[in-house]
Amino acid sequence: MLKSLRIGKKLLLSFLCLIILTLIVGRIGKSGMEIGKASISDIGTVNSILSEFNQARIKEKTYSHAPTDAIATELRSHLNTLQSTAQTLQRHLTDDTAKVRVNEASQHATAYSEAFDSYSLINNQREQSMQKMKDSSNTAFAEIKALKSLLEETLADILSSRKEYADDEDYQDALTDVLEQFSYTQNISLLFINARKFEKEHIITHEEKFLKRARQSIQAVLSQIEELGDSFDDDGDIAQALKTQRTLEGYQQNFENHANQMAEQQQLSLAMNQAAIQAQKSCTQALFVIEDSSQQHMATADKQLLIISIIAVFIGLILAIRISRSIANPLNQTVKMIEAMQHGKLGDRLRLDRQDEIGQLGSTMDRFADNLQHEVVEPLNALASGNLNFDVTPHSGQDTLRTALKKLGNDLNEIMVAAKSLILVKRSPKGRQNKPAPSKDQQFIARGCQPNTTQCRRRAAGQ
Repeated sequence: MLKSLRIGKKLLLSFLCLIILTLIVGRIGKSGMEIGKASISDIGTVNSILSEFNQARIKEKTYSHAPTDAIATELRSHLNTLQSTAQTLQRHLTDDTAKVRVNEASQHATAYSEAFDSYSLINNQREQSMQKMKDSSNTAFAEIKALKSLLEETLADILSSRKEYADDEDYQDALTDVLEQFSYTQNISLLFINARKFEKEHIITHEEKFLKRARQSIQAVLSQIEELGDSFDDDGDIAQALKTQRTLEGYQQNFENHANQMAEQQQLSLAMNQAAIQAQKSCTQALFVIEDSSQQHMATADKQLLIISIIAVFIGLILAIRISRSIANPLNQTVKMIEAMQHGKLGDRLRLDRQDEIGQLGSTMDRFADNLQHEVVEPLNALASGNLNFDVTPHSGQDTLRTALKKLGNDLNEIMVAAKSLILVKRSPKGRQNKPAPSKDQQFIARGCQPNTTQCRRRAAGQ
């Protein structure tokens, strides 16, 4: 196929092949750059997801110490931005493993958001429980104080009615009972103060030991108030003791509700912390997957570039060698043929089986050698052997070689005819006596020159 193409087309075809290979190399390089840019963008997006999660966690810590609606709104805004970014990234990613990891991070963020919503709701309930606990505590203190006032009145009555007692022993017993009841109220006040102190310690530190101590103190208060109520004989005192007991039991109920809500919040806080850790872990794994995938794609692109470059160099070398040989070898053969012709050897032929310019040159040289041998050398050989019967036909009016050779043959034939005529005349006796005067051409021939030539005209002029 290549032999039938022109040299210009061969060079153009080679150039096109190199252009195509260059375009392929450029496309692979561009693809590698796009993959690198996409990977950098994906990594930046994953880092933004991590940043949003960290901002949400900061707001969570702030909310746990100073819960406000503004902080909760900011936290939810960070989570919504995180979810939107994760969804966009999932649509953009091409690696399935990276998609799974980003989806896991999104699911953990959803779990974190749900846990925070529950945490926020319980926090509102907890504030209500704290207010109720505070109100019931103040009421309990007031009831204990009222109980003390009743005992003070009872003590004053006993002291003022000492003369009414017939027996000092009865008086001492009554006085002892009131003092013991005062002792109960003092213990109740101290225990209740301890309970409130442990309650506050538990709220601040969230430690179980303070919760346990607060419960023990409250239970001791209830036991003391129950014993105090059993020691009363007066219906008014009994009623006040029962009222105080119910108030303390209400405080206990509010305290337990608040403690349970704190425990739920602690569980939700642990759940949020676990969700955040898992989300960060998934994001970190997604980063590793994206980086690894990018490195693999870049390695593949580098390998493809290397292979295509080697192929391009190999094809370029093959084309260069083939084209250079297809031009240099026939030209060398042509030079050798011309040198052989220069030394008189006309038997060599190129015989190039090609249809391009080199093939045309070879065919022209072969035809030239054939024509030179058959139309010039063979007539000259015939002339040298004395055979003047050869025919030479000029190819055109500008064919000086064949025209001169034909004229040489014609002139020699005329000379031979004229020479034969002179010989016949000389051999004839009659001819010698009545020999006619030779013609001007015969005179020229006799003088050794051809008729109608510059040499003969000069000799004739010099007679």
